[in-house]
Amino acid sequence: MSRPRRWLVPLAATAVVLGVLDALWISLVARGLYEDGLGDLLADPVVGWAAGVFYVVYAVAVTVLVVRPELDTGTTGTAAAKGAVLGVAAYATFGFTDLAIVQGWPVRLAVVDTVWGGVLTAATGAAAHAASRRVGA
Repeated sequence: MSRPRRWLVPLAATAVVLGVLDALWISLVARGLYEDGLGDLLADPVVGWAAGVFYVVYAVAVTVLVVRPELDTGTTGTAAAKGAVLGVAAYATFGFTDLAIVQGWPVRLAVVDTVWGGVLTAATGAAAHAASRRVGA
């Protein structure tokens, strides 16, 4: 398999899984939590380019740190475990930094986001790993 394909297939799989799972989370659960916790502080409409930057950077990070290395040496379970660690670290960075520096940031949002980051990134790492392995990346 060509070198670019070895990276592009896992990156595409990661981006799709991450996007679908987070869109479901935001539309079904998180929107209400953020509206209750932050009210008028929420951007309306969402700043699309800023969200786009996050998703591109995060999809690349999950691919480079979790999915691609486990295709060479590991298992889907290991990809999930490494994804969980990365997700907790990344989302705790956001949530607990906000808690430290933004007056009135709800503790509940910091905790829920951190847990969601672990679940989301574990599921993304596992699903992208399994899909990439299936297509021979």
